[in-house]
Amino acid sequence: MKLRNYKISDAKRLFDILSNDTEIPFWCGFRQHKTISDTLLYIINLRNEKYWYAIVDDNDQVIGSISLVNKDDGMELGYWISKEYRGQHIVSNFAKKLIEFAFEKLNIETIYCGYFEGNDSSKLLQEKIGFKEYDIIDVPFATGKEHLTKIYRKQYATN
Repeated sequence: MKLRNYKISDAKRLFDILSNDTEIPFWCGFRQHKTISDTLLYIINLRNEKYWYAIVDDNDQVIGSISLVNKDDGMELGYWISKEYRGQHIVSNFAKKLIEFAFEKLNIETIYCGYFEGNDSSKLLQEKIGFKEYDIIDVPFATGKEHLTKIYRKQYATN
């Protein structure tokens, strides 16, 4: 497994995942892809993000996504992984590497994350890494409530 930038040639595989797996858009708060055009637009938009990566398997096929994007006074971590790869610690391993990169190389002080109520896997992943909940907000277009978490560089160094 490795990270790489998205390519237009990822569209078919990515569409297959995002149009068939209803859990990813549900838990990530975006609408399910209905056409390949949705997926192409998604890839084009992601290519403008500096730290938004495709998680790929040993055959260079997309199996997930992970990102760090600017937010307020820090960055926000986002991720998803296709059904057949869940529970294998792939996301948590890459998340730790991105967090270390942000703290050590980008000199970021705070990284934010979040999970929608009921997404226990994401909650546990964030807790294991060291994120602490600081707020709960209503998100009517998604699952109802989003638990907002964050971790500080100083806090992460002691984990």
